[in-house]
Amino acid sequence: MSKLPLWSDEYLLSLVNSVVDENCFWYWTDKGILCIDKHRLVRKFCPSIGIYNLPMDADEKGRPTFTPVFIRGNRIQEVDGSTIQTIVERFLELWDEDTGGEVGDQVVAKLGFSNDVFEKKGIATLPKKKGVEILKDDAKRAYVFFRNGCVEVTADGTSPLKPYDQIAANKYIWENRIIPNDWVTRTSVIQSLDLVVKEGKDPTTGEYLSKQERIDLQKKLSKQLEEEEKTPATTHFLDFLHNLARDEDGEVCERNLDRIKLAIGYLSHRYHFADMRQWVMVVDRHIDQQNEQANGGNGKSILIKSLFNFLNHTEIDGREFRKSSRDRFAFSGVSASTDLVYFDDADPNFDLKRLYSKVTGSFEVAVKYKNTFTIPDEDAPKVAITSNYAIAGDDPSTQRRNFQIEVSDHYKTQLEEYGLRPADLHGGKLIARKEGGWNQDDWGHYYSVICDCIALYLKKGLPTQSEESITFKRNRLCAEMPVDNKEELLDFFLDYLTKGAESGEEIFAEVFYKQTRAKFDFPEEVSNRVLWELLKKVGKAFRLIPNNAQKGRLQQQRLMVPDRMKRWCDAGMVDYVDDNGNDPLADKDSKVYVFTVSSFQTIQDAFKGQKPNFNKSGDEVTAVTVV
Repeated sequence: MSKLPLWSDEYLLSLVNSVVDENCFWYWTDKGILCIDKHRLVRKFCPSIGIYNLPMDADEKGRPTFTPVFIRGNRIQEVDGSTIQTIVERFLELWDEDTGGEVGDQVVAKLGFSNDVFEKKGIATLPKKKGVEILKDDAKRAYVFFRNGCVEVTADGTSPLKPYDQIAANKYIWENRIIPNDWVTRTSVIQSLDLVVKEGKDPTTGEYLSKQERIDLQKKLSKQLEEEEKTPATTHFLDFLHNLARDEDGEVCERNLDRIKLAIGYLSHRYHFADMRQWVMVVDRHIDQQNEQANGGNGKSILIKSLFNFLNHTEIDGREFRKSSRDRFAFSGVSASTDLVYFDDADPNFDLKRLYSKVTGSFEVAVKYKNTFTIPDEDAPKVAITSNYAIAGDDPSTQRRNFQIEVSDHYKTQLEEYGLRPADLHGGKLIARKEGGWNQDDWGHYYSVICDCIALYLKKGLPTQSEESITFKRNRLCAEMPVDNKEELLDFFLDYLTKGAESGEEIFAEVFYKQTRAKFDFPEEVSNRVLWELLKKVGKAFRLIPNNAQKGRLQQQRLMVPDRMKRWCDAGMVDYVDDNGNDPLADKDSKVYVFTVSSFQTIQDAFKGQKPNFNKSGDEVTAVTVV
């Protein structure tokens, strides 16, 4: 994104003559002492060169908030106190250079003793710039700003490049949302050539060309098109997405690819549908839960970081986020123009609940020693998370907010088995890295793919179902098994549930506990209640629900019923006593806990230890509608 400041020397010099005479904020006393009028500096001089406060949304207490900005024409750039001081001082230096005077230097020196004006309280008194309407994405379109103009993306695709002088004068653009590169694709070259030949206009400015300019530009574009047609189109970025979407057999799974593209489109579209605000969770499909270690290297971070060339972002260490759960300044790097908040490498204890309000309402940002401000919900940044773990969170509140995509182990396998790094698989180039060796064609392809992803998202929206592959689901559940042989315990639970569902018979909870503990060595802190909750969690994941009609609560039933007592004894419970030393068979009114299993499976035999069948038909996932 654009890092060039709007306050160039050339621009500030153009203001010198008109600003100084009318908005001078310094004066000399009768004794010849130079003084600074702080009020006039903030209220008059700063706005005269383009420095204002931009009103934001009210904070959680209803107080108005704002962020300081520099405005030039229809461009806006965020600034802070130190930057404002730098701009003012540079203006004064340029004034001296232009006039051959020394007053500016004297004022700068004096400001060194009055820098409190550029701190929190001083900035708060800057005039508010009202009536600023930011040109921004809406429900049906996205705007992508390049050095040479703007393209508009809708569900139907991407428009031809539009020069900035065709943008309405009352619309403002965040300067740091302008990509410091040109929009140049093979299609755009053809369109540009067509505009030159048929209308005699400059494709960048929209201005009419002279006869010679027209001839020269036509030759240049024709040569460019000729050279492009000789060279095969680059596809590095799309190839990268294909590799992330590969199935167990190494084939590209169209369902997986579609979800990855939708995630990119969602994050890159700077608009929130009120009922579709979610975070994007990127995880490995294959997680080594048996060894309880995180194995990265599958391209998750590369995927999200590739969007840094397209979106203004704030990156937060996912591991530190948990540790600083009480730190109200965790989001201090977020600004009014931030598009994406990225949590890198979240660990198993990552606090997802802490993000609930961030993805469903306005986005409050507290910054040390500065004013807290609130970004309205319609302008709030989107959130992406990458993790090498299966982060717990299968409750409805979390699932409603979670759009999860799984990436394959293609890149990790290539490295481990063949010693090939991602760059080796992409012509020696790093994916979407400025220093990665990409040429203009690579970048053009990348921008086109991103725009295609936005168009796909605008056309289809995010799925209303939560999906996860069988492989990932098993890994997620294995992570919660409190034994060393995690997969064995998971399969034991699944077998128990399946047999219960097939028989339809009442199952004694006490028998379940006894049989489970006889087969597995649990830590002392693992109570029977924990075992029951684990069984329910596994059942929910595979749609084999224990006591569904009772909302997962165990039922108490009298034991001294002929059939029930017989089944109790047949299960080897004749010598059973509870934790209080009571024998249920010794009391005719004794009660035991029972449950039944209801089956809602749509995928048969998914739980058994065989290799999941990933294919393009979509059988590799289960889909559960989140209410």
